Amino acid sequence: MNVISRIFNTPWNLVRMIRLALGIAFMGDAWYMASELVGLMGVFLVYQALFNLGCSSSFCSTSNTEEAHPNDWSNNFIKINNQNKK
Repeated sequence: MNVISRIFNTPWNLVRMIRLALGIAFMGDAWYMASELVGLMGVFLVYQALFNLGCSSSFCSTSNTEEAHPNDWSNNFIKINNQNKK
């Protein structure tokens, strides 16, 4: 029951809904055309949508972080401008 509450209590954004819709569409197409590869892609997209996972690499996570990456130039530029205004 904890997994189901985690799925429905996390915020749903547009990308997550698109992943779910595409996954369901791929699985339906796989059922109709009997294609295992398309079905596997559909299962993967539905899994990503339900558990709010990104692309499984460290470069595109879906977690919201308050602190930006130290090499992010735009973040450093904003910090410098905010320090000059004080």
